[in-house]
Amino acid sequence: MKVLLNLSLICSIFLCSSTSKLPKDLQQCSQTDIACLKSAIQDALPKLKDGIPDLGVPPLDPLRISKMTIGSGKIVQLVQNYENVDITGLSEATVNDLSFDLDKGKLVMSLSAPLIVVKGVYTVKGKILVLDVYGTGDCSIKLHKLTGTFSMDLETYSKNNEMHIKGTNAKFVFDTEHGEYNFENLFDGNKQLGDNINAVLNDNWREIFLELREGYGAVVAEATANLSNKLFESTSIQNMFN
Repeated sequence: MKVLLNLSLICSIFLCSSTSKLPKDLQQCSQTDIACLKSAIQDALPKLKDGIPDLGVPPLDPLRISKMTIGSGKIVQLVQNYENVDITGLSEATVNDLSFDLDKGKLVMSLSAPLIVVKGVYTVKGKILVLDVYGTGDCSIKLHKLTGTFSMDLETYSKNNEMHIKGTNAKFVFDTEHGEYNFENLFDGNKQLGDNINAVLNDNWREIFLELREGYGAVVAEATANLSNKLFESTSIQNMFN
């Protein structure tokens, strides 16, 4: 769900050359050398597992999300609140395609990952299918063979007599070949009822995933744009590329 969030942040790092220098083992590219940018991002993934504190880049694996809320749907008729979410598997992702064109105002990146695991603390109350559900506790969501595409419009603006980039209208569309759900402490710890709900979730994982992915994608897109804009704001276009 949040796979593209930090990967787009990485993309922004390679598009930017701020007052802070990139670590020497990370390749830097020109604005028009898309092949170089794609290769540099791919090479950086395992190197960025622990983040880059000097550039304000958080650890890539696991990636922490403090809070997120997913709205209700037709099948999952409940609001999902998550806290202290950790996402693992991002450092093993593959960048399949990258497009950056400032003149046309567009950034697009697609990727795939063999396994993404999302763990956190959930709170829910409502219905799944026709079943009443409530609970608070630890949860785990596994997404096997995930693919996703992040896109963002690019605008330019003047700041201190220099031109900068701003990302807007961010979108994230993703899919997975298989999903697994496990929510602990449902029904205040009633194991039998909790096991039944987890079985329903996994028996109907595809339908549930398709209903929820738009909400997850919107959260990812907004967070990705915010992180990217922090980096874009730190340097002018004139100093952005080598």
